[in-house]
Amino acid sequence: MTTYAIALTFCILVPYITFVAAPFFWFKYYVDKYNMTFVYNSEFCGVGSIKKQMLPLAIFCIITFQSLNFAIIASNMNCESTTVPKAGSTCNEGKRKAYNTFGLVIVFSEVIIALILRCRFQCLALAKQKKLR
Repeated sequence: MTTYAIALTFCILVPYITFVAAPFFWFKYYVDKYNMTFVYNSEFCGVGSIKKQMLPLAIFCIITFQSLNFAIIASNMNCESTTVPKAGSTCNEGKRKAYNTFGLVIVFSEVIIALILRCRFQCLALAKQKKLR
């Protein structure tokens, strides 16, 4: 999951990482599939524990990716020139603020949805435990 987070985060800054990360994940998929099918072929009763652990991490990686994406694009908004703005020049601050506001609304709504999903999963787990007793 750490490799996924690093690849997703830095593919914004260095697009060549995508060409390295995609074959890595393709190869890792087939290695894990082989290991689960032939090497570690045993009865496993996980009761969805992997999903409970990986879903919050994946959502965190996606929210981090989107936050960095919004920040980088907002910092590179079209100024009067392509070079570093001079002391007297003005960038289009209205556009930048609107873009930042939109980005923050999207990211905060995703955080709220992630918290709601986490509470829902916990409520379902508690209900399941009460049912088993």
